Amino acid sequence: MRRSTLACACAALLVAWPPTACGSPTDPDLRYRVPEQTSDGWQTASVESVGMDPRPLEELLALVHGTPGHLLHALLIVKDGQLVFEEYWPGVDLDPATLDAVERDYDRETLHYVASVSKTLTSALAGIAVDRGITGSVHDPVFACFPEHADLRTGARAQVTLEHLLSFSSGWDWNEHVYGFDDPRHSDHQMSHAADPVSQLLSRLFVSAPEAVFSYNSGDANLLGEVVRRASSSATLVRFAEENLSPTPTRRSRARSAAGRLPDRPDGCLRPLRPIISSGPPCPKPSRFLPCLSVPRCG
Repeated sequence: MRRSTLACACAALLVAWPPTACGSPTDPDLRYRVPEQTSDGWQTASVESVGMDPRPLEELLALVHGTPGHLLHALLIVKDGQLVFEEYWPGVDLDPATLDAVERDYDRETLHYVASVSKTLTSALAGIAVDRGITGSVHDPVFACFPEHADLRTGARAQVTLEHLLSFSSGWDWNEHVYGFDDPRHSDHQMSHAADPVSQLLSRLFVSAPEAVFSYNSGDANLLGEVVRRASSSATLVRFAEENLSPTPTRRSRARSAAGRLPDRPDGCLRPLRPIISSGPPCPKPSRFLPCLSVPRCG
């Protein structure tokens, strides 16, 4: 399962995009190249060495080259645990501080604003906490993690568990698909500009009973991020966070914060792509977490 998800996604992309002309292109920029071997831990190889045909990839390069306004920043393919394809293109990214569009000339070292992909890291940290016994059950109520907000622990709020946060089934009202980020009616905007974001999230109204309905909810994920932060004194969590979220020479990254008050919010990480696909499921051994996507107990 390790390192296979992105490869599968890339394979699906190749199937979905029809080929252009047959034969190998004459433009050097459109010919397949073996990814550069660096000191980042990835073993690179040619597609031929893992049983792949380079011609569809060259056809894909030609298609991207001939498609003005395409939205691809990069494409990396992993096969049999080896990096066999790596290409980057200029494109538009978001400034994580303002969410304004910025032009970037992407390459291997560019920090990509990977947005909600970062939620996986928060889930992984939480899963590690459970798997290592740092914290306990996923069925613990959310308010066990936030005793300072006990006055809000009434009605349906008291029934929300950490598992509900992970599965986007808390039932709390959340709307991030209708209005722009700078619109005060946008739920993320309301959270980010609240004097106390945690209180703002915990006090929201309900649109469904906990567990009844799946609804994509970055508020749930941000509460989970705060839960992880409060458990982050564990050496295991600190090490994983340093390797995946800190601006180190080998794994440079930067996380977005909600007005400086939710430092571990999971939807604004900036990372190069090679470390993203090398993270994989962080479990050192198989466990009941699939794949280490669970949530910890708090107190």
